[in-house]
Amino acid sequence: MLPNQGTKYDNDKPMLALCPPSGIELLGQAMTYGAKKYGQHNYLGGIAYTRLLSACLRHVFSYVKGEDNDLESGLSHIGHALACLSMLAEMTRIHPELDDRFKLETERQPKVVEPKIKQTNGETKDW
Repeated sequence: MLPNQGTKYDNDKPMLALCPPSGIELLGQAMTYGAKKYGQHNYLGGIAYTRLLSACLRHVFSYVKGEDNDLESGLSHIGHALACLSMLAEMTRIHPELDDRFKLETERQPKVVEPKIKQTNGETKDW
């Protein structure tokens, strides 16, 4: 148990210290390789979701077939797959218009439910 410390309200924040350092290092190696090949932050210009997904799956499938390292870069396929997924996560945040995944028409996005607020008099009111 640690001695008393200052107050810090971070209970609902991600515990980034739990991220395995080896995975972050592999990610960093792949991102460094990409920066040298394409330019730093090149991906921020936008990449279609399915291109990133396809690249990720190629690395995963190569790894599944027993190939540890990418033949071109010499780096871990796991690191390259992590890089693809990290860039995809960023695309979903900054380039939602590049989402070119196939979606069945019957598939529906979850309905957003507006929260109800309980007032001090016990009644509930729409947000």
